[in-house]
Amino acid sequence: GTNMAGSITSQLKQTDAANGATPAATFTSFPAIGQRGNDPFFRAMLAGPPKTQNEGLWISTSLILQKGVAFTPKGVDPTGADPLTLLDFPGIQVARILRFWPVAADQVIVQAVLGGTGVTKSNNTAVLLRQSDGEWLILLRSGQVAPGGGSPNVKVGAIQSVEVDPIQGNYAIVASLVGAPATSNQGLWGGVATAGTPSSRQRSLPTLRLRKGDPYSSNQTARDLIRSISLKIATDPTGAGGRGLGQAVNANGDIAVTLTGDRRIQEMVLLAN
Repeated sequence: GTNMAGSITSQLKQTDAANGATPAATFTSFPAIGQRGNDPFFRAMLAGPPKTQNEGLWISTSLILQKGVAFTPKGVDPTGADPLTLLDFPGIQVARILRFWPVAADQVIVQAVLGGTGVTKSNNTAVLLRQSDGEWLILLRSGQVAPGGGSPNVKVGAIQSVEVDPIQGNYAIVASLVGAPATSNQGLWGGVATAGTPSSRQRSLPTLRLRKGDPYSSNQTARDLIRSISLKIATDPTGAGGRGLGQAVNANGDIAVTLTGDRRIQEMVLLAN
């Protein structure tokens, strides 16, 4: 890592001991690196653990997530509002880290494939938030009741795209909906990762911003119905976010979203926060 003046403050290299890894491990490579302030966020591959556990995510020298190692339940959430924290789902683990975005000095959003207790093909993808106290929050997970879906039978299907603003922690998620009519089986959710605290975790959770079948208008379209929703995102091939590429969510929480209407014409609009 480097400080704001550009001088080296810490250094890790291959064969160094991987702090916090289970079982004891050494680093073999660093395929994805990001930074927030003075703190490096990086994904590393490991020697020592089995293949199911040979990858992790660190903030500086602190391990925050290891593939194949179950999250530790910590009891009943103190907020009492059941904000879907992973402590309600003992035995769950991350089977694959897809993408990650630093959103604060000690907070990170991770798009992941899940494994472990109770995980099936219908509920094995999720967008997770590591909060300031080290607890993990499920922002959106396939198979869960869709926030704003209007019925307990409408559930999140495939998570199709995720975008994050690393400056203020604004994020957007597009996902399909299961149990909804074909005319309304997709949604766009938005939220602010850094809005929640350990005593008010639910403030970080997303709300439904747009849904397929909703009417919309813009300065180019007097009125139309949404037939599809997409985010045009620039994905870093390493999976690390917040590295300076263009993004579809800005620091104000505005979302640049591409809508297709009844006329089958695509239109990119700015969904103001």
